[in-house]
Amino acid sequence: MPTLTTQRDIQHRRLTRRRFLHLAGGTAAATALGPWGLKGAAANAAWRQNQAAGFGPLAPDPKGRLMLPAGFQYREFAIEGQPLGSGGVVPGRHAGMAACAGPRGTVILVRNHELAFEGADDPTANPVQPKNPYSAEQWGGTTASVVGPDRTELDSFVTSSGTAVNCAGGATPWGTWLTREETTPADMSGDGFTSQKPHGYVFKVDPSDLENDRSRTPIKEMGLFSHEAVGFDPGTGIFYLTEDGETEADPIDPGNDTGGSFLFRFIPFIPNDLSRRPGALQKSGRTQALKVEQLPEANDADLFDAGQRFGTVWVDVDPAGPTEEAAAKDCPRFNRLEGAHFAGGAFRFRDTNGGEQRLGRIFRYLPATNSLELFYEGEDSTGAPEVEDAG
Repeated sequence: MPTLTTQRDIQHRRLTRRRFLHLAGGTAAATALGPWGLKGAAANAAWRQNQAAGFGPLAPDPKGRLMLPAGFQYREFAIEGQPLGSGGVVPGRHAGMAACAGPRGTVILVRNHELAFEGADDPTANPVQPKNPYSAEQWGGTTASVVGPDRTELDSFVTSSGTAVNCAGGATPWGTWLTREETTPADMSGDGFTSQKPHGYVFKVDPSDLENDRSRTPIKEMGLFSHEAVGFDPGTGIFYLTEDGETEADPIDPGNDTGGSFLFRFIPFIPNDLSRRPGALQKSGRTQALKVEQLPEANDADLFDAGQRFGTVWVDVDPAGPTEEAAAKDCPRFNRLEGAHFAGGAFRFRDTNGGEQRLGRIFRYLPATNSLELFYEGEDSTGAPEVEDAG
């Protein structure tokens, strides 16, 4: 098994962030990233093609917001403090977002607002103004913008309210948004927030049926933990869920910390019901945690090597305390799981603080073979980043 020392030794063999981005810019990226590279003339040709790929240099933005290549443009709307079409103003702390098909060629952008009750520390914050909230004293939730074919905003409104720290989530193929709370009752208490209801759940938002009872009903079987992103497997109906949990830092060796995040999945009790009737997810299911068959030392996912693949199994966990049970069942610990995406038969997810240099990692889970591999690790060209001298 690799140790922390050998993990550093093999760092030079991994793809650098710069090379990864170069490869991603060209059509040969998929081939080059398959078995970790081509050889000989094929490799040189692919490299030249990737070097020439791209959209040109970034042009300065007079507004100072977003630099884009020549020929590109952007539109601004749903700016915090501006009026909402349904009344009130656009809340703050924009976070995860998805685009859903709307009527008559429109697109509905549904977005999270990563807010909790903040009156004590930021009285100027704009909360989500509720009509049918889950928890009336919390400021988070979701809003939506209807965008016309000409890319102008036609309407805007609140889609759910009364939730807390809505960071990420995931879209469903049937036009709804799963908004997820990146908090737990312990987090809320530790931060000095009080709430009449527990927080740390997933809620289903339907932009065509605003603030209905389902939008304020937690899907408790998806687990009570610090939620982040969702990936949906259309072939099986399974949802994959990332957790942004606490990581215990080692003050002597930052590379030897203890990750507190686990990878979960949710299997609806009617997984083959691809009609996805409204309210189906609230009809319960099973929450499971990923477990690796040949564990690295201390169940630490940091000890995976690039391209290394492990067989996995899924173990049932109690949705009321999945993190504690995953730890007790020796499931692999990640440092801080956030972004995720399911496509092409693979679920890819990001460990933001993963890797020896804490520059992030991307893992890939393959349901067909029930295996997990480290797909990419971030690194710089000179080794560990220098720590600024506070003095």
